Amino acid sequence: MTHSAHDVEPARYVYELTYTRRRVAEMPPPLDSPEAAYLLLRGLFDGAESERLVVVLLNRKHQPIGVSTVYQGTVCGMTVRIAELFREAVRTNAAAILIAHNHPSGDPAPSTADLSITKEAVAAGQLLGIEVLDHIVIGDGRWESVDGGRRVARAAIEAELSDVGPSGAEPLAGSGEGDG
Repeated sequence: MTHSAHDVEPARYVYELTYTRRRVAEMPPPLDSPEAAYLLLRGLFDGAESERLVVVLLNRKHQPIGVSTVYQGTVCGMTVRIAELFREAVRTNAAAILIAHNHPSGDPAPSTADLSITKEAVAAGQLLGIEVLDHIVIGDGRWESVDGGRRVARAAIEAELSDVGPSGAEPLAGSGEGDG
């Protein structure tokens, strides 16, 4: 059965994802676009009066395996320590993360600080072997991707190609192409 981000009740779904492991058949669809990430997370930010930053923990196929609230700030911002973005990813052996936070002003345009945090997170992720898939900024029912969705699109294409062997055949069971 094929699922889309539109099939999910976001707030309930994110709650269920937190710190749980699921069988492959029950795994949510991969986050294959910034919009899918927004649809999954929007319920966490609805009506928020202060900045909140979350990290979505992803497996190798970019399926969410957890959501961790990393920071709760004030109406005018928050200070982010890059190491904190990766704490739960390292603990849960996540292959990738997606960073998301809100702007209580309602304007989802990434700030200079947002761009800097993203750049530092990507560099740290490369050192740790944890891909930073994107950084989504949410504001007043709108969102923007700091990366413009380029890494998400590239990762979705690479995941699709890795699921197909050189002859176009699906990989054999037990060939090391698992979901974790």
